[in-house]
Amino acid sequence: MSNLNLELRLEKMNWSSNYSKREITPSQKYKFENIRLTESMIDDLHTLILQIKEDWMTLKVSIVGENYYIYITLIFDDTDPANEIDRTLNRVKEACESYFKDLQELGLKTTSNNFDLLNEIMNEDGFVFKAHQIEEWGVAEEIKQLLATQNQDFKVIQHYQSRFDGGLSGGAEDFLFFIGSSVLSGVTWDVLKGILASKFEDERTNIKSTSINNEKFKELRREVAERTR
Repeated sequence: MSNLNLELRLEKMNWSSNYSKREITPSQKYKFENIRLTESMIDDLHTLILQIKEDWMTLKVSIVGENYYIYITLIFDDTDPANEIDRTLNRVKEACESYFKDLQELGLKTTSNNFDLLNEIMNEDGFVFKAHQIEEWGVAEEIKQLLATQNQDFKVIQHYQSRFDGGLSGGAEDFLFFIGSSVLSGVTWDVLKGILASKFEDERTNIKSTSINNEKFKELRREVAERTR
């Protein structure tokens, strides 16, 4: 079960001024609580909107615990006719609202506190692991699958994803998660780190890891608070 906060934005750019002039305005906000939401459903929504807009849009997703924050920006030239912009925007809104009708609401209450997960693991010793990938995305899912094959339980602290569709598409992904030292069943951290490093040795993927204790965790908690404020 999850909470979803989605904001649809409109961006107008002056192409003749070397992209220096940009005007971004919020167009529509949606909020849903206690729903069943998966990352594959976000992929489906991205595809749905891209089929309407066809090109020039961005999708940014930040997942903190059970909370999803999604920002979708539709990009237009500021010389595009107003009626054409309105028509596209309305079609995207209709598609979103139709898609959201199928979201399954759950009876259980989902917390909206971004720090509940951090509080859960505050008294645990373990490892915080960060993966960063540019130009594409998918490293988070690959790491999840790899950890599953090693029978390792883990908790996602934050997962951030950015996608751009405009001429040449691209994106980036950051994935921050925690592995408690008590769940490294039969596999030492050095061994697990070696497996991850050998799996993701592509130069476009930068993976860093660090051991963390309670004092370090308090520092991390403050940093996450600033990033997700």
